[in-house]
Amino acid sequence: MRSSQNNLKVVDLFCGAGGFSEGFRRAGFEIAFGFDKCPQAIETFSYNLTNNCRFGDITKYRQKKLLEIAGLDPHDIDIVIGGPPCQGFSVAGMMKIDDKRNLLYQNFIRFIKHVKPKMFVMENVPTIASHDGGSILQDIERRFEKIGYKLKTKKLNAANFGVPQRRERFFISGSFDGEHSFPPQPSHDLPIKKKNGTIEIDTGNFVTVEDAISDLFLNGMLGADEMDYQSEPKSSYQIERRNGSENLFNHRGSKHTQPVIDRFSMFKEGNKISDLPKEFKTNKIVVKRLVRSLPSPTVMTLPDDMIHYAENRILTVREMARLQSFDDKFRFIGKRTTGGKLRKKECPQYTLVGNAVPPLLAEAIARKLLESPVFNQ
Repeated sequence: MRSSQNNLKVVDLFCGAGGFSEGFRRAGFEIAFGFDKCPQAIETFSYNLTNNCRFGDITKYRQKKLLEIAGLDPHDIDIVIGGPPCQGFSVAGMMKIDDKRNLLYQNFIRFIKHVKPKMFVMENVPTIASHDGGSILQDIERRFEKIGYKLKTKKLNAANFGVPQRRERFFISGSFDGEHSFPPQPSHDLPIKKKNGTIEIDTGNFVTVEDAISDLFLNGMLGADEMDYQSEPKSSYQIERRNGSENLFNHRGSKHTQPVIDRFSMFKEGNKISDLPKEFKTNKIVVKRLVRSLPSPTVMTLPDDMIHYAENRILTVREMARLQSFDDKFRFIGKRTTGGKLRKKECPQYTLVGNAVPPLLAEAIARKLLESPVFNQ
């Protein structure tokens, strides 16, 4: 377990690989416990953050039992964070009102009710605010207020906090007095979209795809799960991500067939598959070539959604992790990818990266919360 700087303890429910926790760790918090349903997520969380973690179905555990597993007393816990699975709310999914995953936030709230931490932060997709006519968000607010918490909510874009990705997420924070410091103020601008739909690139201080991954070219090689860096860093962002890492992990590429390479070669930067000639189109409609001079679109869990801006291939796990603002020393464990029906059961590396809260965004939230009166008495 890495040492903390402020002696404040964090419990992370629905922790996944640990992007949310990694941001709080960077801000000086101690990650006291992590819990997730996916064994591979917990394996990655344990490797990078703390071995005090467990996998399991949270709906099968009483709150007292979770604390026993964690070896914690309620008074030990300062902040609870977490992102209950959002597929039932997401526009990338089927938006099913009766999806059982829509109710997992209730387990998060039950844990808060039992532990009564000084603060909590819950993360989800922006559409949670409008899903089912806004009834889900209203229910969340009512349940938290019933147990004494006063809330602040905000939709945040990761690109505003130095993440090379235009990823929007909705955050709900709460404390007993409502005086907690939230949300954080943006440190970076967003690209400006003009009325005609074009984007003005030469404005602002946003971090671009090129800033993030231009030192990771494969140049026709396949890469490896562990390898030496092949070039010097080319941006301050790359220097920051390399800090403390002697080797490059999770940078094995995919071996594409020639027809796939030929199809990828037809994409210009910013092109979607709908922009290609009919003979090159496939049933997959989400594929897009990245634009080097902009932050990327939202990183998803499927690797073939994005094509490298200059090479005719999909991104590696490490490149996607860079777009999510993970440091290179943060290593993803287990299967690299999976397919078919296994996607419903397994959490391979690409899924772990795509589902994560960007650590730089989480760090900005954590540092802002440290300004709260309750932590400065």
